[in-house]
Amino acid sequence: MVATFRSLVQPLVLLVSIPFAATGALLMLLLTSTPLGVPALIGMLMLVGIVVTNAIVLIDLVNQYRRDGVPLHEAVVEGGRHRLRPILMTAVATIFALLPMALGLTGEGGFISQSLAIVVIGGLTTSTLLTLVLVPSLYTMVEGVKERRAARRTASGVASGQDTTDGGEDGRDDDHGHGRGGDDGDDGDDGDDDSDDDGDSDDGGEEPFDERDLGPVLDYAR
Repeated sequence: MVATFRSLVQPLVLLVSIPFAATGALLMLLLTSTPLGVPALIGMLMLVGIVVTNAIVLIDLVNQYRRDGVPLHEAVVEGGRHRLRPILMTAVATIFALLPMALGLTGEGGFISQSLAIVVIGGLTTSTLLTLVLVPSLYTMVEGVKERRAARRTASGVASGQDTTDGGEDGRDDDHGHGRGGDDGDDGDDGDDDSDDDGDSDDGGEEPFDERDLGPVLDYAR
């Protein structure tokens, strides 16, 4: 069952119905004053197989609905509604088939098989009701806890991811700020270079004309 359901908890939920089936069987033996012998123990084994099969059929359908994306509560309700008739038909057919044996109407061997039939009838009566009520309730509780834990883990993961993203964005903003400051500094340097170049160009230009510089030349010409 662990391999079938891929879970360790769901098989335990299914096995919960077995003690209640045994309770019904022992109560039926007590009411009929039938001793607990080997035939009654064989009936217990038969009862365990029938009860577990009914629970497996129910839980398997619920898991199929959940794999299809149906919510937990709705999947349990739909699974119980669709499996109600098969489980009841199995239990009622088995009870009516064993009823002549339980009443001792089978002939000389009736005293041997009578306790077996009584055990199966009593166990099926209680286990069928519990399979349709207790098993879905326990399944809903267990899977609900698992879903809430998964939701909390997802929420914490999303929150940590947002914190990491915010930190990265802050770091990128700081880098952009430093980059803009560097660009401004470069612009200032470029302005200084331009001013230096302008000064150099002014210094290296032609000097203004002075007539006094032509004095010797005019004296020689005279």
